[in-house]
Amino acid sequence: MNRLFPRRSTCVRHAPQGLWRFNADATATPDAATTPADASTTPDATTIVDATTPITDASGATDTGPVVNLDGCTVTALACDGQIHACNGVVNYGCPSTVALGAPLTASPILGNPSGGSAYDDACPDGQVLVGVQGRIGGSLDSIGGICGIPTIKQDGSTLPNTYSVTIASGATLATRGGTTTSQWARNCPTDTALVAFSGRAGNLIDGVQIECAPLVVSGAIGNFSVAPGAATALPYLGGTGGSPFARYACPAPQVARLANIRAGNSVDAFGFSCGVTTLTLR
Repeated sequence: MNRLFPRRSTCVRHAPQGLWRFNADATATPDAATTPADASTTPDATTIVDATTPITDASGATDTGPVVNLDGCTVTALACDGQIHACNGVVNYGCPSTVALGAPLTASPILGNPSGGSAYDDACPDGQVLVGVQGRIGGSLDSIGGICGIPTIKQDGSTLPNTYSVTIASGATLATRGGTTTSQWARNCPTDTALVAFSGRAGNLIDGVQIECAPLVVSGAIGNFSVAPGAATALPYLGGTGGSPFARYACPAPQVARLANIRAGNSVDAFGFSCGVTTLTLR
């Protein structure tokens, strides 16, 4: 097979339908192994084939490109560069488009008094993750509730290939569970990070908590990108010195916190969270 354009080149059609390669053949003959010689057959000009996909003719010979689509588009190697490569009208085909969040699957231990107060499972809305906690505090945590954020893909087109990161915008504020009369407090994750771990102190009540947050890092290559939390940063501890320290709990990668598990009456009896998987939707 010849990928050049000789003086008497003709288009010889090979499977898949609608894609042509140029061969130096005096007669434009359909490939008998793949296409019936039927003048009424109209090639599909929207067929997509990666430039590396081999095409085999009737003699058993193969060729790997370039592939020319009948609408004039040439299928080229996919890349995240702001161009259309797959002749399907999609810019950056196979590159990151959106962050997809699975339902909360993995629950942390409920730290504190697991039988005190009433139980609440407060989930961020679909498409949102926990990015902080807030409530009221006296000698211990009197109330607590989750703060949610909306992760989205940010594309940097100033580099080739383009690079991708995840930004997190303000989302829903979940209900605060517990008392309402003491001083307000809040711990918000740094910009563009999500809650991934926590530790603290507890006895019969939750005396204090310390949360950890991490950015969502995009990695991988064309057609096989993924997203997962990066290195976590611990925010300052908030609360009293009562009770005993409880062990740090972290979401298993590539999960982030999506639901607050709370037991509360007039104070916070117990606290934990549930994590959900993060994935990427590609273009």
